[in-house]
Amino acid sequence: MQLMKNRVYVIDTDHFIQARLYEKWHSAVPQWRREKADRFRFDKDKRLSLGAGAALEIALRDSGRSTADVIFSEHGKPELNGICFNLSHSGHYAVCAVSDDTVGVDVEVIQEFSPKLAKRVFTQQEISQAQQAYPGCDSSRILTRLWTIKESIMKYYGQGISLSPESIVISPASPITAVCDAHDTSELHFTLFEVNSHLITVCSQKTDFELCEISADKLI
Repeated sequence: MQLMKNRVYVIDTDHFIQARLYEKWHSAVPQWRREKADRFRFDKDKRLSLGAGAALEIALRDSGRSTADVIFSEHGKPELNGICFNLSHSGHYAVCAVSDDTVGVDVEVIQEFSPKLAKRVFTQQEISQAQQAYPGCDSSRILTRLWTIKESIMKYYGQGISLSPESIVISPASPITAVCDAHDTSELHFTLFEVNSHLITVCSQKTDFELCEISADKLI
């Protein structure tokens, strides 16, 4: 088995517009991922779901492992003994974070937040601090970044929507910190990436994550 590295695999799922590549990876990913992709109605969503599965498949291959050994937690989070991973997709990108320790990852295409939604999921203090931490950024970028941080925490704990974003308060100035009603988050670190207007946040106790963009050549 190869030495585990902390990595975030990123794939542009527009590659799967090519029917040949879509069918190749639809056959390559495990059945549970195929079934998840097939449940989506729209082709864009099918590609995103398949892309997350392809990113996981490549990540595990690089680590000398296989998706055949994946199991699921009581909250439906996929797990693999000896390797921690987490999946996310948005816009036209899918990501898979892998580590030897618990990890949560979220990717979001930069988007507008309605005033009503922003008021519900962010405090005014979070927004004000983020505006200071990211000077010159517009509100869409700032609020999307805050959301990826909160979502990465929710996914780190693997509780899904049972851990609400309102229960997490972010201090976005470097180093980013968080307070959560249900968990001690004092040991968490946040690694930030951006790929073509898609913001990625990794939540982990590790700090040395490497971004690995999966090229079209690697999919052929």
